[in-house]
Parts: sequence; C-alpha cells; structure tokens
Amino acid sequence: MNFVKEQYLQIGKFLKSKILWIFITLALVFVGFSVLLYFVLLGHQEAVEALFKAFTEAILSKDILNADGSIASGSLFFNNLKATTISILLGFMPFLFLPVWVVLINAASLSVVFVMVKMTGAASVGKMIVFGILPHGIFELTALFLGISLGFYICKTLCLIVCKSDSGIRLKEELINVLRTYLLIIVPLLIIAALIESYLTPLLINFAI
Repeated sequence: MNFVKEQYLQIGKFLKSKILWIFITLALVFVGFSVLLYFVLLGHQEAVEALFKAFTEAILSKDILNADGSIASGSLFFNNLKATTISILLGFMPFLFLPVWVVLINAASLSVVFVMVKMTGAASVGKMIVFGILPHGIFELTALFLGISLGFYICKTLCLIVCKSDSGIRLKEELINVLRTYLLIIVPLLIIAALIESYLTPLLINFAI
C-alpha cells in the first residue's frame, strides 16, 4: 500500500512541476481553436457535411459500435488508449512537437460535429456539450490531454538533451515518471470514460434532443 501511495506522490510532484503548464496551455489552445473553427465552419455547409461524413466513416471503421448500435466499451477503451499512446510516442521525434497536431485534429473534429448539430437542428449545441460530452469527456479529454502533454514534454526534453550536452537531464528518470503517469492516471481515466460513454452518455443525451 505504501508503495502505491509513493508512486502517486511521485506522479503528483512530476505533474505539478513539469506537466501542469503544458496541460493548461494545450487545453486553452484546444478550446480556442474549437470555438474559432466552429464559427468559421458555420458558413460552409458543404465542407462541413463532407468532413462529418469522413469523421463518421472513420468512427465506424474502428468497430466501436455493436450490431445494435450501442457502444462497445472495450473497443472504445482500446481505441482511446491507442490514440493517447500515439500522442505520447509522437514526442520521441525531437523538434517537431507533433503532439500539438493531435490537439488541433481533435479540436477540428469536435467543431465539425457541433456545427453539424447546429445546422441540422438535431439538438441544442449547449445541451449536447453538457449531456453528450462532459459526462465522459471530463475523464477522456483529461486523459488525452495528459497524454499529449507527456508527448510534448518528452519532445521538449529530447530537444534540450540534443542541444545541450550538459543539460543535466536524466532521461531515464523522466521516462519513468511518464510511464507512472500513463499506467496509474491515464489508463484508469480512460476505463472510467469508456464505461460512462457506453452506459450513461446514451441515456443522458436524450436530454439534449
């Protein structure tokens, strides 16, 4: 028990001292880009319809839905875990800061969905956010942004190591902190998110329609 407690204490120190500012900055970029793109796309119906179709086809190709149209929580979890893991691994390519693109792609996808909802009048965008996104999104987006932040931090750390041979950075120690966070924070958050999105969100979304 003390061992587990110590791991979480180490994660807390790591997140507070090295990840928090990255997380907050990327979250603000996500929100800002989502809102900006939402208003830009409102006047481009054909483009939105094409993007939404591509987004829908991408979702269907991942076998997240069961035959009856319900969400398969296991498939959803592994899909989100894969996306988050890739966000972290992209950080191992120094100088490119590829995890930032994951933020922009997810922001664009969300904007397209909300614009489509607005254009079709299928539901209230505000209610869709409250009932269709927030219940599972609090956990899922936190996990995803944490993964992206870890990828960004890895990239930044590698840049410092390459540019400064005397940086004093212990890469092994930093990667251990990343692994701790991944296993003890991100994975549990994604499990909770998948369960909520599979079983609770479909019920709550009726309030948005």
